[in-house]
Order: sequence, then C-alpha cells, then structure tokens
Amino acid sequence: MNKHTAVGRLLTLMLLGAVVGTACSRSPTAPAVPVACAFVVSTPTSSFGPAGGNGSVSVEAPAGCGWSATTPADWIAIQSPAAGSGSGVLGVAVAALPSGAEARSGLITIAQQAFTLTQSACEFSLAPVGTSFGGEGGTATINLAVQDGCRWTVDEAPAWATVEPASGTGPTSLSLRVGENSLGTVREASLRVASARLAFSQAAQDCGFSLTPRNRLFAPAAGEGLADVSTAAGCRWTISADDEWVTVAGGRSGVGPGLVRFSLAANPGAPSRRTRLRAGDALAELTQNGQDACAVRLSSVEAFARLAGGSAEFTVTADAGCLWTAASRQAWLRVLEGASGAGSGRVVYQVDGAAPGPASDFRMAPIEVRWPGPTAGENMWVRQFPCTALLVGRDGELIARSQSGFSYAAPAAGGVLKMHVLVETWTGCPWTVQPGTASWTAVTFAPIAPAFDTGDGDVLIAIAPNPTSAPRSTVVVIGESPLTITQAGQ
Repeated sequence: MNKHTAVGRLLTLMLLGAVVGTACSRSPTAPAVPVACAFVVSTPTSSFGPAGGNGSVSVEAPAGCGWSATTPADWIAIQSPAAGSGSGVLGVAVAALPSGAEARSGLITIAQQAFTLTQSACEFSLAPVGTSFGGEGGTATINLAVQDGCRWTVDEAPAWATVEPASGTGPTSLSLRVGENSLGTVREASLRVASARLAFSQAAQDCGFSLTPRNRLFAPAAGEGLADVSTAAGCRWTISADDEWVTVAGGRSGVGPGLVRFSLAANPGAPSRRTRLRAGDALAELTQNGQDACAVRLSSVEAFARLAGGSAEFTVTADAGCLWTAASRQAWLRVLEGASGAGSGRVVYQVDGAAPGPASDFRMAPIEVRWPGPTAGENMWVRQFPCTALLVGRDGELIARSQSGFSYAAPAAGGVLKMHVLVETWTGCPWTVQPGTASWTAVTFAPIAPAFDTGDGDVLIAIAPNPTSAPRSTVVVIGESPLTITQAGQ
C-alpha cells in the first residue's frame, strides 16, 4: 500500500465516523415518567357541639391531581365543591343534634382518606333538684343548664302545676308555679327536661271558713238574705241552719269563696227570735224581729200642694228590719220613690196639676203607710187647692190688681216696696216668694203668722235704681199670685 492509499482510507474512516455521530445525535427522546399524586388532607374542626355548625377541610395536591369527597352520614353535608383538582378547601355542614339524642360520629372520605367528625350530646341539669311548697301555693325559680343550641321541652308536669317557659333552646331559668292545695293531704310530683328531673311536693292547706251575712236583722215578715262564704280556693263547704224557719235556698254547698241565699219564714209571734247559719267551723247569728218590735213614725201627716201640682217628700222612721209600704189610691197623687222599705227611708210623691176653681173647690187624699204590728199604719194627708193672696201696700205704695194678677210702678230711683200678703183661701195655705230672674230686685220674706192655717205675712222688695233711660220689668210670684214690677228709665 502506497502512502496515498493509506491517507485516503483514513479520510474515509473519518467521514464515516462523522456521519455515524450525526445520525446518533438525532435519535427520538424517551417518554416522561408520570408524577405521583400525593394528597395531604387536614380538618381544622373535627368536633362539633350539639347545635352543629359549619367547618372546612383543606386538600393539598399537585396540580392535575383530582379528588372527591363522600360521607355516609345523613347529618353531615358536603358543601360545594364536592370534588376538585389540585389544592382546595371543602366545606362541611353538621346538623343540630336532635333533642335527647346521644353523641354521634361520622366519616368523611376525601381522596381515599377517611376522617372522623364527632358531635357531642346535650347535657341537661336542673338546680335545685327538688323543692317544696306550702299549702297556699307559690312560685319557685329553677335553673336549667345545657349547652347553647340544645332544644328542650318540659314534660310530665302535673295538672296542678305550671312551668314557664314550657320549651326553648339553650340554658334558661324556669318558673314553677303551684296553686293552693285544698285536698287535705300532701301531694307530690316531678317534671322532666330531657334527662334532667326535678321532684317537688306541696303541703296540705288549712281550710278555714268565715260566714258573713249581708244583713243580720230581719223584719217579722217573710224575707230573704245573702251571706258570703270566705275560704281558700278549693276548700269544700256546706251551709246549714239551726232552725226550720230558715231555709238555704241557693248555694247550699260549694268549693272556695261563694255566696249563699237563704229565706226566712214570717215570725207570727210578738218576741224576736234568733238562729245560726253554719259553714265548716264558721257560725253567723241571725235575728228576726217580732210583731211588737216595729215602731214606725212619719215626719209629717199633712201637706199642702199648689194648684199647679209638683213633687214633695216625707220621711219614714222605722226600726231596723221593719218592713213598710206607701201607696195612694188616687190617680192624681202618685208615689214616685219609697213605695216600700225596711227600716228608715223616704217617700217621694207627685201631685198632678188641678184646673182653676173657687177657693172652696179643693181635693185631698192620703198616702197610706202600712207596716206589720199593733198600730198597723198611718196616713199622710195631701190637700190641693188654689193658694191666692191679696197684695196690699203698707206705706201708701199703690199695688194695682187686675184679672191677670198684680202690678206695681217703681220709680227710676228705686226704693223698697213694702206690702202685706193676705191669704184669701178659707183654709189658709203656706206660700213662698219666687223672685224671678231680675238681678235688680231683692226679696225679703217676713211672715207675721208662720202657721200654715193663717198664712198672712209681709214681703219687702228692694228695687235698685235704673241706670238707663229705658224702662224695665220683672215678675215676682207670691203664692200663686203674680206681681209685675215695672221701673221707669232715667
């Protein structure tokens, strides 16, 4: 081999090596190895109280690593999102524990990792755990301790006790009220709030009675009465009388305070009589007068009525319990008030107006007052007739008389009108002065003979000066006679 041949082979080999090296550098890239999905799950809140609540779960994972969450517990709710990719936060809601339920736990599986959530139960207690009441009843305060959010209801309380409030949520104070115990024996009971129980008792009440008649003295005639029974609510009683002439007509028995109605038979005898009502350990004495005990008197036995009529009254004075009546048999004379009474009272009567007539044409009738007893009764006589009067000036005053009445002309300077009043009725009658509405006249009544059977008297009328130039007039009625006073102006 010559020199040139050797060099040529060397070059050939070098070229072949370069080609081979280039080919090797352009071979395909190997596939990437998959990244491992590692999950880190943490639960900041894994324990819940009876009221439940909301919590969260944190998930840490490489990007692209998917996960999901599930739970078999129906009281745990997985909030959106229930699934995700990469890192994220999962919401969890825990429902409130039912009243009386025990503590519970539930699983949550996230990215194939199981976690436990727990929920504690409501723990109830009452303080005090027992109490007692007197027979009159009362109110006690009971403290209920329990976690917030725990629902509760008061159960098993007896009908004779009330609890307020009867239901609620969380801790509170209960008011236990017990009424009066009139059963005569101690009574016991209890109440329950979930697992907590309170026992209580009440002593028997002492049922004392009092009996108070609204009237203890009665007239000889038959009548009725009322009596109040005072005792505690629930205390039972029965009313009885010691004697047959008293009969319990209504409310013979009852429970608690009450009202009794009783009747009395007439007392035919002269002396008074006594008996007693009984209710439990209470006694009340009643007295019924005899016929000889009724003494009745009238304040007046005679009265005069004006021709125009009107109303008047008189007084009946009688012993307590004595019955009396007052009545008229005439249509023109009527009793308005006091047609009957027991003991002292008044009788108001009305007299109708009568048509004018001569003085001798009068009428009279009695109001008959009657009562049981030896004297039987008395009459109040009412007479009605015209009470006309003649008006005569005393010191030369000129009083004119006409068919319509009397008149007097007063000077403008005023003065005092002095006159005699002479009653023209043959029987005489009492009379009064009605001064009218004028403020410039003042009337003085100076009777000479005040007895009603004469009726004569004097009247003085002071007349003030007339400050104006216009005349003025007024009417004064004396008895049933009008007097017109006309005063001249300045």
